Amino acid sequence: MAPLVGRAAAFRQLVGNFQQVRGGQAQAVLVVGEAGIGKTRLTSEWLAWARAQGADIMRGHVVEMGGRLPYQPLVEALRERLEAENAPEDLLEDVWLAELSRLLPELRVRYPDLSVPTEDELTAKGQLFEAVARLFDALARRAPLVLLLDDVHWLDGASLDLLRYLGHSWKEHGSRVLLLGTVRSEGLELNQQLSAQLADLGRDLPLSQVPLQPLSKPETLQLLEAIAGDHGTRNEGEQHEPGMVQPSTAEPWASLASALVALGDFLFVRTGGQPLYLLETLKLWRDRQWLVPRLAADGAWRLEPTREMAAAVAQEGSQHDLLPPSVRTLILARLAPLSRAARQLVQVVAVLATSVSAPLLWQLAEMKVQVGVEALEEAVKSGILHEEATERGRAGSYRFSHELIRDVVYTELGAARRQVLHQLALARLESEGARAAELAYHARSAGEVEAAYRYSVQAGVEAAAVFAVEDAIGHYEQARAWLQEHTRLQSKLSASEVERLYAHLGRAYANQNAWEQAQQAYEELLAYAKQQQLSTLVSMTLNRLAIMALQQSHDKPQVQALLEEALQMAQTSHDQKALAETEWNLAQITANMWDDPTSALPHGAQALSLAHRSVPGAVCATSHRADRFTGAFTCPLSQWCSAHPILDQSYVRSLVLGVAGFCPSACRAGAAQHTQWPQGARALHREQERLDTNQQYALPHLRIAGRGSL
Repeated sequence: MAPLVGRAAAFRQLVGNFQQVRGGQAQAVLVVGEAGIGKTRLTSEWLAWARAQGADIMRGHVVEMGGRLPYQPLVEALRERLEAENAPEDLLEDVWLAELSRLLPELRVRYPDLSVPTEDELTAKGQLFEAVARLFDALARRAPLVLLLDDVHWLDGASLDLLRYLGHSWKEHGSRVLLLGTVRSEGLELNQQLSAQLADLGRDLPLSQVPLQPLSKPETLQLLEAIAGDHGTRNEGEQHEPGMVQPSTAEPWASLASALVALGDFLFVRTGGQPLYLLETLKLWRDRQWLVPRLAADGAWRLEPTREMAAAVAQEGSQHDLLPPSVRTLILARLAPLSRAARQLVQVVAVLATSVSAPLLWQLAEMKVQVGVEALEEAVKSGILHEEATERGRAGSYRFSHELIRDVVYTELGAARRQVLHQLALARLESEGARAAELAYHARSAGEVEAAYRYSVQAGVEAAAVFAVEDAIGHYEQARAWLQEHTRLQSKLSASEVERLYAHLGRAYANQNAWEQAQQAYEELLAYAKQQQLSTLVSMTLNRLAIMALQQSHDKPQVQALLEEALQMAQTSHDQKALAETEWNLAQITANMWDDPTSALPHGAQALSLAHRSVPGAVCATSHRADRFTGAFTCPLSQWCSAHPILDQSYVRSLVLGVAGFCPSACRAGAAQHTQWPQGARALHREQERLDTNQQYALPHLRIAGRGSL
């Protein structure tokens, strides 16, 4: 490994930040620089120093691919840390371990008696974030804690939300935590939203930057001298025997120092002091035997330029032959000597775009174990792949030594080869029960439109389940684009599958207060329902639009018109479910929002009647609920806005829709806020969508191969 050169000031700054953390002042530090500038190398060296000082190190890597998961780098860091913990229950009480199981479901295997996480939608996200904060705080009480996140420029919105919560918690409790991130300078410049979100993080947590610049001319020479002096470009573990030395091609220059100065000047001018370009160039020269090992008089091995290289450096017209015109060309030259088997493995890693185990690599490359082992060793020794450290006997995993190398490998793959590899990855990961976001990425890249659509919708559902609403919207919008672009897909999907997409998309936008986008989603669903002559879906969608209109503008005529149209559609089609839905919304809105319980009473009574007729066996068991409900219409408005009508609303809807598991806690929370507009309407909207969603999930035909019921 090349020595760390030109980074002394940056290293000292990180040491200073760590000392402040030791004193109980949490810190956030961003190491900023262009791709290949040495951010990962600096942080790796500094982490080794921090570990020697007694720090507890946690690390997560952010990936660029479309199949990334919400909170992925934080989940990666937490999972590795808890796997190394003998007794996580000593760190967190069971109630918080239960909340944490939303992100780490394997905790339920380890602790099968954990309670169910909070079901109240209004507080569940805060409970999850608090569980993560308490875990970090418990670890930081043992030892100063360093959390490294590589490639922050690709960080998802959900992770940023959680980091802001953690930053506030760390500051409030004086936690000994250093949040260390690496970020590309171009990533900050081109992503104003990310810059703003990081600035928000700095409001709660002291945030500083460590900018990295290209090496200066003296630093370039220093690096070259260090490599030549200790033979630093030799592959790890490689041994040189005397017979391998090629003194006949080396130029016995009068002074090694003068030779290195000439090479240093040349490299600095041509590479601009960019560390990755410098080091990859030296590796290429070594591979081409333009730099050769020579046994010096003091018994040390040193690299010296050959006669041919010396002549090329001296003659300006020949210098272009020594240095590829770009980092991309340089990386391609480094890949060229790999055997066919090693190249296959490298291509598979590029397609998967994440850290990957050796057995999975061999399976996807369709390679026998012995051949796979040799190919993997070759790729690692060449410096193309990097083997990640493992603990407690865990199987090793592999990723590219630099993301730029992955970019080149993936781009150079032909379209046909890329598609085949993504198809293989999709089939294999389906059988392993991978998350939907990862499967959607591979299905999309493999050109499997129908699977890509379904997995994108499911990925959105999974993201929303852990409160990553922005990520959920991204997945839903991808599915929406597939649906609009591929007419063949529209004919293959059932109406319930289309409804599932638009209902979730509209809800996600509504939760973000993006009313215009939510309304557009529902209007597209309405147009689809009318085109397909689906009266139930038309009526239900009109109900959604009515609630949307109420939330946005409180426009009584518009709401009334939408509900009357929904009612007429339900009556014409004799659809009991849609009719009960509309009657109930008319009752609630008329009484609660328009302060007219007298006019609302007939609608509420009709909704209850329809519910009782739809599920006759439930009439006796629920007569006391019906009596309480009908009595509420005759009460003053202050009593009307109590928990009882909301509870009965969910109960009526659960009877009408035939959905099990109606949630009184969510209803009580909604009722408690019902007098505070618009929170009450949002609570009603959330409960409506929850029940609609449960109904859709109960449909037996919504299945995807390898995933089971959705």
